[in-house]
Amino acid sequence: MNDLVKAYLARLGLDAEKPSIEALTRLHQAHVERIPYETFWIHLGQDWGIDAMESFRRAATTRRGGYCFQLNGGLHTLLTHLGYRVSIHPANVHGAEGPEHIKLENHAAIIAEGLPSENNPNGRWWVDVGLGDALHEQMPLMDTTVNQDSMQFGMEAMDKDGVGDWHLIADPSCWIAGVNMAEQPASMSDFVDRHHFNMHSPESGYAKVVTAQLRKPHGKTILRGCVLTKTDGEVVTTHISTSLPEWQEVLDEEFGLTFENVPEISLKKLWVKVQKIHEEWVQTREST
Repeated sequence: MNDLVKAYLARLGLDAEKPSIEALTRLHQAHVERIPYETFWIHLGQDWGIDAMESFRRAATTRRGGYCFQLNGGLHTLLTHLGYRVSIHPANVHGAEGPEHIKLENHAAIIAEGLPSENNPNGRWWVDVGLGDALHEQMPLMDTTVNQDSMQFGMEAMDKDGVGDWHLIADPSCWIAGVNMAEQPASMSDFVDRHHFNMHSPESGYAKVVTAQLRKPHGKTILRGCVLTKTDGEVVTTHISTSLPEWQEVLDEEFGLTFENVPEISLKKLWVKVQKIHEEWVQTREST
């Protein structure tokens, strides 16, 4: 286990430290900057689960990422081994319409405790590396508004008629509008049904468009299909890959993603699918 912890930290570019809010911030920022939110495993037919130890081992020994259940599950395991007091909690990522379900099931977030700071004396934090282009560092669990570089996030306690106990309000530039979370702890096994839906349902957005995302100190880097968009402050650049080798180069250079254990034929089939979706999108856009 010590070797896996060392390997995980090496991927983050960090040394082991005693638990502190400063060390947690370094861990959170390095995680969202270096380990991508990605759904390639779904589109390549890799049957990844959401067992936290499985996610922890993958993050430590490969250059792959995952989505919310896997990223937060892996980080939760790392933080536990580093001595942090952390727990997994059920949550609901939502769009502008607000949370759609009273049952919190489409996201799993982390609460860290015992880390008081000047701005958060209660020492409780919402830790979340599974939101793609959103949080760059943890959020205090208290009614507050926090600026993270050029982005602004809010946190509010929910009343008894609300969904969950806490509501994270995302910056308008994010792909989500917010997340509701409950104080009641959960285990990763509670999300197996939702995970299966995400992988296999025709209604699942995860299964429709392949994506990779990293949060950067002053922006974000996002790939959807073959379109790469990089935001650095107010500067936004776009690049469209036109061949499989170029696409793989972008994935490696921008996200650190390589696919050593994936058959070349699987990557070729996915590239053909991505090209077709992009061409259909272009034609639709031109016709309108």
